[in-house]
Amino acid sequence: MNIVNELLVYCPNKNDGCLYQGQRQLLSFHLKEECLFTKLECHNEDCGEMILKKDLSKHMENCKARMVKCEICKAKVQLSTLEVSF
Repeated sequence: MNIVNELLVYCPNKNDGCLYQGQRQLLSFHLKEECLFTKLECHNEDCGEMILKKDLSKHMENCKARMVKCEICKAKVQLSTLEVSF
């Protein structure tokens, strides 16, 4: 039995707002599955921005690198390449 793994530790994302405190042996699970303050890379190709897990879905809705369907030609293109016409 490794007593060190039972020590209470804070999440390394504490400075970003995570309030987690738990056993050291559970920290990797917390970071991978639970922590909303872990930074993830945007899933859209050509974006690469690092986003907090809690903000990822909002970012994906507004990401300029996301693929959208052009209303004129119906092709799938990156949002940033569309021209806005009024």
